[in-house]
Amino acid sequence: MQSEELRTEYVQSDIGMLFIGSSRNVASRPWSFDQHEKGILDICMKLLQLSPQYRADMRRDLENRSNPVYIGRVISAMELPCVGGELDEEA
Repeated sequence: MQSEELRTEYVQSDIGMLFIGSSRNVASRPWSFDQHEKGILDICMKLLQLSPQYRADMRRDLENRSNPVYIGRVISAMELPCVGGELDEEA
């Protein structure tokens, strides 16, 4: 992000809002992301090393680690293994 103000608000802030519910009934609550706490980065890296993508092709996985879309999909696939990390309208 080019704007320092937006970067601070959307990326570097340790607190924010978590939106829950459905498209017709949205609620929000404050949330502490704790992204700057000691050990968080190490934990995240360890989780990524447990992913099927890392185990299948370590080099390719590491090359894609700078892509936030890729990281999101890897984590989604770990969280939702029955649908491969993709949203399934029928599930």
